[in-house]
Amino acid sequence: MKNQNANNNWLLQNDLLHPIGNPLPLLPRSIIGTDDRQACPDVTLNPFRWICQIESTGRTRSGATGTAYGTGCLIGRQTILTAAHNFFVGGQKVANRDVRITFGTDGDRSRPMLGAYAVTNVETPNAYNPAEIVSSHDIAVVGLRAPYPADQITNMGSQSWTEITASQLLHEQAFISGYPVDRPRTPPPTEPANAVQFWHVERVTDIASGELFYAVDTTIGQSGSPILAQLQLENGRTDTVAVGVHTNAASDLLPNRGLTIEGPIADFVRHHYESNERGFMA
Repeated sequence: MKNQNANNNWLLQNDLLHPIGNPLPLLPRSIIGTDDRQACPDVTLNPFRWICQIESTGRTRSGATGTAYGTGCLIGRQTILTAAHNFFVGGQKVANRDVRITFGTDGDRSRPMLGAYAVTNVETPNAYNPAEIVSSHDIAVVGLRAPYPADQITNMGSQSWTEITASQLLHEQAFISGYPVDRPRTPPPTEPANAVQFWHVERVTDIASGELFYAVDTTIGQSGSPILAQLQLENGRTDTVAVGVHTNAASDLLPNRGLTIEGPIADFVRHHYESNERGFMA
């Protein structure tokens, strides 16, 4: 039986993140070796119920059909935050009508527990170039055609996004959860790959020009996953918020990386978030 308490914050209950402001000493860790990702315990708990799978189907320049899989995060009633490259197939941007957003996928992509959504708009920065393997503009804000149910966004304040500088996150723990194409729930594959949400938490090991580098285990399909951190608010409360977007798996020289939401990136997110959420903002 799935846990039906929509207000349970699994991250806070399991003490996987410590509040920023009390950094622990950095413990170097290689991403080479054991895969430490774990299947999420319950897609109906937050933050997992706000993390979505993205399927973008399009045609390459040669005319072949392909599908790009990625992950995103709900940051409002009708707004998804993710990576820009999730919407390009063979260098061509996919039409809005060919993008499918699903919440609560747990072993069967055709039957997401929390619904499937069409999109009205996919906004990417003008400076984003899909030909670049690594881009400091690899971010997208997506508008859903229909709003996420109000009863499913209870405590959305604990899962929204915040502008934060990369230096504030150095040596802090980063939690990433998404839909990897290489993992079923248990081997041998009793459930299809790319249909189960997996999470892992590790320290941010380095920063550079708004990018975060970390040893969180990720593979294709997890691009666009929110980088979640735990913040101490002014009222003394601790909350979980999205502070960045995972963009790239490791190369031979650098570990996994993502973008922080700061400066022009934060302005871009804020502008399109406000446009999508105009009907829900006080």
